[in-house]
Amino acid sequence: MPTGTTEGESGHLGEAFCFISSRLLETDFRKPLIDALLTKGCQVWHVRVGRRNILTKPNARQLEFNGVCGFVTLIRYINRACANWGSPVVFIDTTGAFVPLRSVMLRFLLGGLWCFDIFDNLLYDARGLNRFKRSVQIALLAHLSPIQIVLSKEMLRLFPEAYHLDNAAHTTHFIRPLDAYRDLVSLFAIDERFDFELVRRLAQLAPELKIHLYGRIASNDPSIRDHFEKLRTSCRNLSYHGEYRSTEVDAILANFGIGFTPYVTNSQLTDFINPDKYYLFLKSAMEVISTDIPQARRLKDRVHIARSAHEVLALASRIKTDANFRKNQEGGNEFDWARRAEELIQLVRSRRVGTTAI
Repeated sequence: MPTGTTEGESGHLGEAFCFISSRLLETDFRKPLIDALLTKGCQVWHVRVGRRNILTKPNARQLEFNGVCGFVTLIRYINRACANWGSPVVFIDTTGAFVPLRSVMLRFLLGGLWCFDIFDNLLYDARGLNRFKRSVQIALLAHLSPIQIVLSKEMLRLFPEAYHLDNAAHTTHFIRPLDAYRDLVSLFAIDERFDFELVRRLAQLAPELKIHLYGRIASNDPSIRDHFEKLRTSCRNLSYHGEYRSTEVDAILANFGIGFTPYVTNSQLTDFINPDKYYLFLKSAMEVISTDIPQARRLKDRVHIARSAHEVLALASRIKTDANFRKNQEGGNEFDWARRAEELIQLVRSRRVGTTAI
């Protein structure tokens, strides 16, 4: 366990953020926001809470705190670090309801200002008693957080007092040749939200159209893997390339002009999501074809919405042949993480002085 003095900048007057997550920093969906905050001169730490408690700070060695004693030491370590900073620390909890007891404990044992970052309703994969327990945990964590942040505006229906911090992307704007619009590419976590039937119908309707799929297959439900294997077997024009890392996204998207997001149109599963895929595609100056979910309708000026396999095929064909039909040739500079970082900083400052938030 670490001993000795705490790393930090004594008397630092900028904003200080500590992200609490159930994921490692490299796989945390808020990592681009963390990077953007760093470029603005903020102090930022990331703490992964779970079986292995891992603290990461830029330009410092990663620290690990295991077991009950390690968790206690982690709390003491953070408290000492907070005391060295010149402004109250802002804790951003992105754990959802995955480690609820530890998240509640941290709120009571650490000072500072707490934000609960609710990236969707977190219930789409929960059933029965597990669904009830998770809904209670989410409500409790939100109640104990002076600031609630939601990723999707649809979540304001559930948390009307929350602040909407929109999604963004870090991808590069590419100028693409015409043949880049020949195929479809999808970056997708393959789970219950993936519309297997739509993809199957599309692949069979247009056997000359290649559909390239990158993403993780849900490991907690064997039926998902079975469905996907049947889809791959029956659709020879579907190419699955496995999981991808965030550092690989630019290299993948440089080869394509159309991003495809085949979400099921089911209120329980997709009403409250704000897919990062939209923003990855848009900031890269790609066209997006999506199924008809609420966030797609919010982005209808930038996203093409399809309600059937026939409509997907018709949209893809027109995007390829008619440049005037495309909606995103200028790219999505407004979907930049630097803007989201500035919004978060202003939100925190307005909350501290009791003014109306942005």
